[in-house]
Amino acid sequence: GMGDNIYLGDRDGVRTPMQWSPDRNGGFSRSDPARLFLPTIQDAIYGFDAVNVESQSRSPASLYNWMRRLIAIRRATRAFGRGTLKFLYPANRKVLAYIREAGDERILCVVNVSRAPQAVELDLSEYNGMTPVEMTGGTAFPRVGELPYLLTLPAYGFYWFQLTMVDGQSDTRYGPAPQPELFTLVLTGGLASLLQGRERMAVERTIGPRMIAGQRWFAAKGRVIDRSEVIDFAVMRERSGREGFVLPRAAISLRGGERQEYFVPIAVDEAADEEALGPVAVARVRRGRNVGLAYGAGSSAEFALSVVDAMRFGETLETERGGQLRFSATRSMPDDLAFEPADVKRLSGEQSNTSIAIGDRVVLKLYRRLQPGIHPEVEVGRFLTEVAGYENTPATLGVAELVEPDGETTALMVLQRFVRNQGDAWRLTLDTLTRELDTLALAPLDEEHPLDEVFGPYLRYAEILGLRTGELHAALATPTEDPAFAAEALGPADVALAAADARDQAERAFAALGRTGGVGPEIEALRTRRDECLALIDALAASAPEGALKIRIHGDYHLGQILIVQDDVMIVDFEGEPARPADERRGKFSPLRDVAGMLRSFAYAADTAAREIGARLPEAAERVAALAAEWQALTEARYLEAYERAATSSRVWVRDEGTRRNLLRLSLLAKALYEVNYEANNRPDWIGTPVRGVLSILDAGRDGAGA
Repeated sequence: GMGDNIYLGDRDGVRTPMQWSPDRNGGFSRSDPARLFLPTIQDAIYGFDAVNVESQSRSPASLYNWMRRLIAIRRATRAFGRGTLKFLYPANRKVLAYIREAGDERILCVVNVSRAPQAVELDLSEYNGMTPVEMTGGTAFPRVGELPYLLTLPAYGFYWFQLTMVDGQSDTRYGPAPQPELFTLVLTGGLASLLQGRERMAVERTIGPRMIAGQRWFAAKGRVIDRSEVIDFAVMRERSGREGFVLPRAAISLRGGERQEYFVPIAVDEAADEEALGPVAVARVRRGRNVGLAYGAGSSAEFALSVVDAMRFGETLETERGGQLRFSATRSMPDDLAFEPADVKRLSGEQSNTSIAIGDRVVLKLYRRLQPGIHPEVEVGRFLTEVAGYENTPATLGVAELVEPDGETTALMVLQRFVRNQGDAWRLTLDTLTRELDTLALAPLDEEHPLDEVFGPYLRYAEILGLRTGELHAALATPTEDPAFAAEALGPADVALAAADARDQAERAFAALGRTGGVGPEIEALRTRRDECLALIDALAASAPEGALKIRIHGDYHLGQILIVQDDVMIVDFEGEPARPADERRGKFSPLRDVAGMLRSFAYAADTAAREIGARLPEAAERVAALAAEWQALTEARYLEAYERAATSSRVWVRDEGTRRNLLRLSLLAKALYEVNYEANNRPDWIGTPVRGVLSILDAGRDGAGA
């Protein structure tokens, strides 16, 4: 990028001295400038003061580093050098598009050869269902569908896309997905008649299984539903007083005998537009000659507004089996809530629940998979809001609960204060890590890059997160007469129970390692250390815990549960691990269990970023992995230091260093072993991350080092 001297004769215009640095003669020669065979380029734009290797190597956006990145990507991909070449012929002739293929590799190249921005539609129907991943930054673009694929390119812009099949992709395509033929239910009276007699049989045998199996929140994807049944239901009125919603509690039986319960509220509109509601419709509803639709109430603005009003006014609905559906508000419920249907927006991205934002003030969460008993999130939310006064979690405003005739409760919905945020901490962490490690991967090896300076802005968030975690645990230890939240001494029996859980996780993890058949030095090393792992668990649980408390904790604490709110964080989702029973999720544990969960989340972030960059820049993979590990150690240290500052003056802080170290290491080991089993069963390619975690804990135990 140093330019030419067009005023020199012959081909000497491109033979000027190489511009290595801004020093004398561009660092090319130490001789007198007048003695050079050809003069250096000295103009303001391309001269050696402005353009040189030394300055460009320090700039991530320089032409020098841009070319290094392209070369590294090209070397890592066989299709560029050995692949077949197939041209596409878009209608916009200013855009060149072609595909290179070699084995399983498919690369789509799109180039705008004009000096003006261009839009182009490409026929990629042959690759329907694949996801284009931009190769220079690793960004996934929208999935290819049956319709022409639209791209826009800046002047002289280009894309290199790797066409891949992403695990877990759904079968939806661009445009409306084909909908199955809808069953017609006949209304012979009020909405309760939809779940009586013949209509109930149709719902249980035909409509229910098909509807539940196709939802994102269905917890048993890929498994066969043998049958479904409506356990109980209530009918709810709209704000106008008209019956508009059926609120069933449904149970499904899976092949193999497992039974699961779900909350599936249905909105009924007897004059609905089938075209508009088709994607969320579950059945047609006919009354006489009029035909309407029954559809998921999560897509009904009126449903959300009716629930908020029911909570505000403390309404109660009778259920078919003699129970009650009770709506209630906390003391934090605002008195001035007034919304219109246009204010209601269903939030995307939820998995196990459905969240609906109402204006910019509240969020209504529908719990989908139900577990009888007091719901941990509802209970903890009320305590933090009304008793502890903890401000770094969204305030709980209202609750809808099903109360059985015997008094047993099941939470169905919760209303929380809306928190405007910049996304979760997992995304912030991954974006920051990927951006900075990508820059460091191509930086000169002889230059120093102190990571505490490079990641300075992020480390500030790590400190804030540590402070808020410590403050959360102090809030959960607030003195109270409520036995569900009263802090208790952590005794030997509690440590023995934690150790038994860790041993159980170890047995599962080592059994999973035997099933995977995976090879590699780390996996082989862990396989040979089973006895050492079990012995370490026993050693960590051997001494009596001195001065430690057990309290209610978050229970599923990781970066994805943290929202970034300007220069602060908010902690959300106090449900605990969804796979565990509600009673177990309401248990009291050492708060260091939450700390261990966050430390393991940092490890996953480091590995995720290192893997992504290493795949694009294989030559720098080893260096990037080392830098990621250094970032992890630095981030963990900042987080733990901040946690100690916040917790040290409260009851939750374990003042005996040996007890504190053993409890944290035991929690870390149990968590990492759980992850080994999980990855072996779900993502074998990721098993290296928890395996390295277990090995590091074992090595620390062997050396007698702190956690």
